[in-house]
Amino acid sequence: MPARTPRETVEGFLAATIGQDPGALADFYAPHVVIEMPFAVPELYPARIETTREELRARFRAGAAVRRYEALGDVRLHETGDPELLVAEYTLTGRMLADDRAFTLLFAMFLTVRDGYIVHTRDYTDPVAGARVLDRLPELRAALAPPPALDLAERAAIADVVARHGHLTDAGELDRLDEVFSPDVVYDLTGLGSGRGVLHGLDALAAAAEALGAANPVGHHVTNTVVRPGERDGLARACSKGIGIMADGTCRSVGYEDTLVHGPDGWRITHRAITGR
Repeated sequence: MPARTPRETVEGFLAATIGQDPGALADFYAPHVVIEMPFAVPELYPARIETTREELRARFRAGAAVRRYEALGDVRLHETGDPELLVAEYTLTGRMLADDRAFTLLFAMFLTVRDGYIVHTRDYTDPVAGARVLDRLPELRAALAPPPALDLAERAAIADVVARHGHLTDAGELDRLDEVFSPDVVYDLTGLGSGRGVLHGLDALAAAAEALGAANPVGHHVTNTVVRPGERDGLARACSKGIGIMADGTCRSVGYEDTLVHGPDGWRITHRAITGR
């Protein structure tokens, strides 16, 4: 029996969304599948998962214990220049089983179908409507709220970490770089040109400084540091200007863009990008 066409697969998938056995929906997926939801809020649901057909079957059946889809409507299927890719627009109406509350959800899905099975979807749904249906609006508001402002003590601690790098480097105390950087620090030198790359980890950072030898600046001066909150609690950004004084009296200016994370030992730089000025 020939494999279903992509259109037949998607049509069967949509019909199964309101079928008697929610687990049967998984039969339209490949044994391994990737699901992306660009509008998802990570605190409520991951934006990307790699899963299996049987894991999806269990998930669909678990969802049916909470809500029931009753009708499929407004279906529009769009073929694309890629014969494996279809776009489906549709609505699902249903009821929450706990309180018989009715709901309607709108979907736009990009489905990649190969050999009659869905191997990848990119789902665009309304996160507000979904949170409302599941009574998770307070969690959604909390997830989307701006991070708390950094107080003066935190700002001072971050500025201290940024400044400490120059003191330790100039003193040759490279064994104390863990007072400035996280163990997995990413130190991006590509902005300086001349084929410079990206260093990973404290050992690589110390080795690079030692390899420069006499070519190192004799004085690292950091100034104009601006600190701002990151995208979540425990994350901060700092930008500053650096002036390096060379042994021959010449100097060079650079810009630092730092990402800092707060851990057991306080603030540490976990990513630094340096650009030439």
